[in-house]
Amino acid sequence: MIRFFSFFFLVSLNFLLPCRAEVINLHGQSFNVVVDCENNEYDLDIDLGLTLEGKTPQQLGLLFGYRDARNHYVLEAGNGRLRLIAQEGANRQVLVEHDGWKADKKCTILVRRRRHYIQVSVDGWASEDVFDARFSKGKVALLLTGGVPTNVRCQPYAAIAFDDDFMRTEEEQQLSPWSHVSGNWRFHSVKEKHSGTAATHSANPFSLGGSPKSDEGRPAIVTAGHSFWADYEFQVSLKSHQAEGGLICGYRSEKDFYRVEWKLIGHQRRPRRFRLVKFEGGRLSVLAEGFANSGAEQWYRLVARLRGRRIQILLDESLVFDVLEPHVVRGKVGLCNLGPGEMVFDDVLVRENVFYDFGHAETLAAQTHVVSGHWNIHPVTHSSNVKGDTHQSVLVPGFPGRHEIRFGAPGWAGFTFSFDIRALRPGNCALKVGPRRLFEFRIGKPGLDSLANDRWNNIRLDLTEPGEALLYLNDYLHDRLLLPKPIEGAPAISIQNSSFVQRPEIRNVKVAFERQDDWEQPTKNQLFVNDPFMKHWAAPEGAWNPVGSGGTKFWHKGDFFGKFDLNLPAKNGIRLHFSLDQPIEGTPDSRRGYTIAMEVSATSKKAAVTLSRLGRVVMNTSLPAPDPLSPPALRVFKDGRWIWIRQGKEEILSYRDDAPLPGTAMAIESREALAVKDFRAMNLRRNHVRDETFERAFTDWVRIGTWEVTNRFSCTPTWSHLIGRSRGDAYLWNKNEYEGDLSLEYYMGIRMRQSAEEHDNVLGSYPRNGDFNASFNCEGFDPNSGYTYLLAAWDPHWSERWSYLLRKGKRVLRTDRYLVPRTREGQSRPAVAWLAEGRPVHGAWYYVKIRRRGNRLEYYYDNRLVKELCFIDPHPLSGKQLAIWTLDNSIVIARAKVTYSKRSVPHRLVTVTGDKQPPVQSEPGLNVSSDTHPGLDCNFEGSFCGWKSTGSDQGAVLLLDASQPSQGRWSLKLVNSSLGGDFGATIPILKTNARKVVDFSFDYRITPDSRVNFYLTLGGRKYFIHFTGETRSDENLKRLGEFSNVVTDGKWRRASFKLAEAVLKEFESGGEVALTSLAVGNQHEGYLRAGLGGNPEGAAFYIDRFRIVSSAPAGEATFSWSAEDGSALKGYSYSLDDQPSTEPEAKVTTAETSVTCKAAGAGFKFFHLRGLNANGKWTGTVHLSVYFQAPMKISLKKPASGSWGGEPIIIDIQPKAGTPLNPNELLLTVNRQQLASDQYSAACDSEQKTLSLDLSSMPLTCENGAKVHFALSFDPFGGPHPKNLEGAKTVPASFEWTLVMNHKLDKTPPRKVALLTYSKMQDFEGKNTGSWQATTYSRVSLDDSMAAAGKKSLKVFKPIVLGTFAADALANSFLPNPLDTGKTPILSFDYRLSSNIPIDLAIHTAALGWWRQVYFAGGDLSYKVIGKTPNVVRDGKWHHAELDLRKVLSSERLHPNMFHLSGLQFGDYGSANIGKAYHYHIDNFGFVPTASAARGVALKWRANDPSGIQDFSYHWSPGESDEADTKPEGPATEQIFKKLPEGPLYFHIRARDRAGNWGHTAHYKYLIDNTPPAAALKSSGPEAKQVELSVTDNQVVDVATLKLKVNGKEFSLNYWSHATFEQSVGKLQWDWQGATGLGAGKIANGFVYQFQLPLLADHAGNISKPLITVRLLKSLPRYLLAL
Repeated sequence: MIRFFSFFFLVSLNFLLPCRAEVINLHGQSFNVVVDCENNEYDLDIDLGLTLEGKTPQQLGLLFGYRDARNHYVLEAGNGRLRLIAQEGANRQVLVEHDGWKADKKCTILVRRRRHYIQVSVDGWASEDVFDARFSKGKVALLLTGGVPTNVRCQPYAAIAFDDDFMRTEEEQQLSPWSHVSGNWRFHSVKEKHSGTAATHSANPFSLGGSPKSDEGRPAIVTAGHSFWADYEFQVSLKSHQAEGGLICGYRSEKDFYRVEWKLIGHQRRPRRFRLVKFEGGRLSVLAEGFANSGAEQWYRLVARLRGRRIQILLDESLVFDVLEPHVVRGKVGLCNLGPGEMVFDDVLVRENVFYDFGHAETLAAQTHVVSGHWNIHPVTHSSNVKGDTHQSVLVPGFPGRHEIRFGAPGWAGFTFSFDIRALRPGNCALKVGPRRLFEFRIGKPGLDSLANDRWNNIRLDLTEPGEALLYLNDYLHDRLLLPKPIEGAPAISIQNSSFVQRPEIRNVKVAFERQDDWEQPTKNQLFVNDPFMKHWAAPEGAWNPVGSGGTKFWHKGDFFGKFDLNLPAKNGIRLHFSLDQPIEGTPDSRRGYTIAMEVSATSKKAAVTLSRLGRVVMNTSLPAPDPLSPPALRVFKDGRWIWIRQGKEEILSYRDDAPLPGTAMAIESREALAVKDFRAMNLRRNHVRDETFERAFTDWVRIGTWEVTNRFSCTPTWSHLIGRSRGDAYLWNKNEYEGDLSLEYYMGIRMRQSAEEHDNVLGSYPRNGDFNASFNCEGFDPNSGYTYLLAAWDPHWSERWSYLLRKGKRVLRTDRYLVPRTREGQSRPAVAWLAEGRPVHGAWYYVKIRRRGNRLEYYYDNRLVKELCFIDPHPLSGKQLAIWTLDNSIVIARAKVTYSKRSVPHRLVTVTGDKQPPVQSEPGLNVSSDTHPGLDCNFEGSFCGWKSTGSDQGAVLLLDASQPSQGRWSLKLVNSSLGGDFGATIPILKTNARKVVDFSFDYRITPDSRVNFYLTLGGRKYFIHFTGETRSDENLKRLGEFSNVVTDGKWRRASFKLAEAVLKEFESGGEVALTSLAVGNQHEGYLRAGLGGNPEGAAFYIDRFRIVSSAPAGEATFSWSAEDGSALKGYSYSLDDQPSTEPEAKVTTAETSVTCKAAGAGFKFFHLRGLNANGKWTGTVHLSVYFQAPMKISLKKPASGSWGGEPIIIDIQPKAGTPLNPNELLLTVNRQQLASDQYSAACDSEQKTLSLDLSSMPLTCENGAKVHFALSFDPFGGPHPKNLEGAKTVPASFEWTLVMNHKLDKTPPRKVALLTYSKMQDFEGKNTGSWQATTYSRVSLDDSMAAAGKKSLKVFKPIVLGTFAADALANSFLPNPLDTGKTPILSFDYRLSSNIPIDLAIHTAALGWWRQVYFAGGDLSYKVIGKTPNVVRDGKWHHAELDLRKVLSSERLHPNMFHLSGLQFGDYGSANIGKAYHYHIDNFGFVPTASAARGVALKWRANDPSGIQDFSYHWSPGESDEADTKPEGPATEQIFKKLPEGPLYFHIRARDRAGNWGHTAHYKYLIDNTPPAAALKSSGPEAKQVELSVTDNQVVDVATLKLKVNGKEFSLNYWSHATFEQSVGKLQWDWQGATGLGAGKIANGFVYQFQLPLLADHAGNISKPLITVRLLKSLPRYLLAL
């Protein structure tokens, strides 16, 4: 929208002959009348040339405001002096006198006549405003003997009013009323982000962007307005997309204007140069400059205030420059961009300058009048290095006595007059307007209200409201005076001083013709106001919250720290409570504040209006009863200690409370229900509120993360609001400072996930509905210094369960009360307002209020007090900054309000020692790499060595620092560009086999506030190496190890990490492990990304001599290189030697960019390279470290005697340095038999450089005294065994040795006995996950950190948010598939499960073809539930579970293969499943078989020991952990067991080796069933269509054996053959007619049907009698035959 009001009239005359004009003779001089000005306010521009004689005029004369010869102004110049004189009757007063006028061939005169003042300017010199209003319109005449006028322009004055928010329809997108001067300019709209977004449904849809044209070579400029514009205030919001620019004022031409320019290039918020420059005739001069903390992609508000020859520049409300020019500053306004990127502008406002600032000494001298006494002007000295800073002066009265000084014009009215005063001795101060003394008060007296004698106090007189005068002391209404009529006059200060030495001081004297108040703002967009889901934040009625459901009691959501006024509905029984000192909930208590009540008497027809204080009436009045049809409202005012009520223009009640109540809450009660129209009619205005509706550029806030107005929904993108998103933190820090009590209110919601917003491990439209956070009372932008409320806080699982209060970063309160609807816990939400029900998540707006009163903190969510988060702080914090923010999320914010007791604007300019920039290289450096030895060697000598910031505005800023390098001239300094974030930099690394990295080390200098780690991608997975940052490790980001002995004392230290050995441990399977990325910073999720616990803005650490060295076989190495800037050099010099810092000779040895070098010997070598550029100058030398690996040689270390008792064999490895031997890439033969990898174990000791071979499980027996021959084959360079690599060139090394077996030395017991006939029990002690496999959204791995027994267990991990959390337990051929659960019915396993993991079992049988669910730990029910696992405990400890799958499946439909399990999963299958990073553990997973001792239980077993197995001991018992005794049963390895009792039994067995060592007992569970099933067949009679079979068995019958014969023909029984089987009661029903088709037609009487059951068996192999027969005769009556 554009509004542009400026009216002008131009008179331009050329004068050649004086006889053509009217002549005025005055004091013997003749004046030619050039124009008769009919306006009271105007600008008069006159250009004069030579005299009529062609000579330079020696004197000037100008009459204006001419009434007659006795009443006029005259401007005269001559003899080097210029004077402005007012002639009024006989009185002749010199208003302006200037020494220094010089005659010239040309002369320009400007007279600016305004209502209250005159300003004159001659030839570039200008006076201050002269407050004189005697004459206005009238004739204008020039002295005849002066120069001949070449141009006369009379410009009537009109107020300037112009604003532009750049809202244009697509058809209206023209620059007009802006004039294009240069550059490219375009309109931006919300449609750029999403074409479906509608401007009408947006908070702030448009802006204007400009950038220079590459072919113009000049800034981009547009202008608006007129060249005669002056005394205006020009405001604009701007944001830089990596550009330098600002605003233009006083624009007269392309060569004459003023420009505020700001270099906003770079995201880091740091001091950047900010200056005011002047172009005059195309020549630039700097008028003022300084530094302001700033950066790109931030919104700022710039203001230029022009008054006469004075220019004031404000940055975000802070006056930063105050400049006096020699001439009047006039001209157009403009926007400019110097490039190289784009500058975006919004919310332009140009208006009359309504401010008078009496800060300059010259202004004080010229625009004040000393009425009495004496006043001294003392300039204030500044230590700032800012050129053009605001040099305020201080007024000090003279000797003891009364001193009065007047400011401004005698005719002023409707203004505010303010100043600061400091008095150390008591005295009197009076405020006067014209001759009238309005207020008088004591100064320098402790304890008088809020006026103290030890600090500056602010006094403000407010006359803006007709009929009253208000006196504010420190922004608090102290006194109030009703005026019978408006008064006019210049404000004056009158002081009675009593001291020669400690005299009062006065500064910051200002007059403004408008109030400078922070009023709560109405929402402009009426679509928001009327939308049912936005009314509670956009509409006036949304500010009220009902008590109960009757609609008669309401609380106002906000607090009232400043003045307010409202229309109170004139209803009988209405009660307004305010200044209540109580939480905003429950019933308002009139005994805790003020109450205004109206009661209408039915008899007197009068309305009694009362004001109560703490429940007692203090004032009352009586009014006529209001008309029920149109009752007049009562306008209630509260300001400071004053309360007054008006009805219409009449004030009916006024009350001053000298002990005003401190409460800040408001409520309203009525006998009848209040409606929406009542609240809208209240027109409530609340002061001391910074109300941000984000309908304008958010210049009040410093953003971290991405904040932009864009679409909220991906499904319906029409609506757009301010969105804050970040992979780290997204903060809005308020730029103001707040002291004392305050309340912070904000309305937030979650943004629907956009398809373009990819996030690791996230699915769904609303993956996490939380972190609607706020920090307050902080010092600077540091949440660790203040309070922080975390609402639905982040945790590693994204559970949204907990909310916290932090104090200085430490948790003081927490609650798991259900507040924000949780995306995985029902998404429920109670009604949030009386206007609409509110949505749970999609489109929802959540209201949060934080209230601080003294040391008490209150927290409200959705209008409800959260008592669990309310806090009384015995030592309340006093910081002044606040922020609203989120973490790793995308939120939408509609409105934010800060209601405060005191707000201040910090000075925006800062003192710096210089504009610190990264050093610029004089010549490009070289990047060198090696294909044979990939690595990195960074000494940062004039180059970043390829290191780069992570590229986001939250990454690290990289600097080359020369202040204290570790070695050489430079080190790398990494500075955190913002609060928290990733603080990151990427490190250039070619794809490297991490197993070959023999050196990963660097020098560092770091302090405790910098918390970073090193992050790397290995084999496609993300890992980190702990340095000083987060330690949390999971399968998404796994800890590989740590740099040991890291010291954070700010001194240089050396760190190293054994990468190859860590990789060897992590990747047991062997083979190459590709290192494909490397970075430093903080890539962990969590609140460190928000700066909580470290990494504040500006935190820094240093790196030097960074080295990654990989090895290759000794011989030769290939190197290649390129210039960092891509340029070609004339040649290069290189060398390869043993020294780390050799300088190659200054002689070109190659023109190529690659070379192959040979090296003698092994170990570390260093390649050195420098280049010769086109100017004949050598670049700096770069170095690359490489390692030449000597072939490994091994030797036997233990046993040293040659006698061996089966203990581990220790092998010594040489050399000690270099790539470690890979124990997973060995080939071992014993007595010429190659052992499989699971028949022995090998481990390397990285410290001792030894290899340990454990042969206790090898399947070979060594007789006592026998020689045992060993042969070990391996890659001598630490790589995969050449036999495993196709086309490998490396020849494997071999080492052979012989030992003599000595049974006497054998002290190692045999391993546990393996039962070969038993179903495989998985203890996960090997190298793979057995039958378990991850599904799409899960991971399974072996975890050696915990186990139910042994060393390892299986870990099932959920890496993502949403998605099915399931793991497949029958994924491969490790177990039979399908698995016959009839024969192995009991699923047995150990588990470790936390309380927040809802996991169930899903089972699948191929016969049925679909999944069923078995309840385990409360997952979402997605399938039919057919069972429950008993006695499940979720406490994070190990427990055992057993589930009879056979009984579970027996409830399903009859099928021969109904017990054949084809799928078994553990998971959470619902759409609202759990968050990410959850995990659980499984151990000892297997299936318990059933067997029949009646048929004999046949078992086979095996045990291994190097000395051989002598015998075994075993027995059966019901005890699961009974030990087998040491009485041998013999060496047999198989046995058939009979005569075992029925029920669960355990087979316990252990082995003894030939040295007499007994091994540990192994336990195997069986389900013994010795009883065959029994059956009975019955029918209901000859006409029956069904046959019923009754079956009983100890376990479950084997339905695969169920077949029936009818008259000799066999039929299988399954559910599609018209059969049902209830296993639980042993009842089988068969529709034999439907299944066989028999008996369907007409049957002869006496026909016989014979039914036979040939076989009936159970799963243990027990078989019943072979035949059951029954005959049915059609003629017989109904009967039952049972056999």
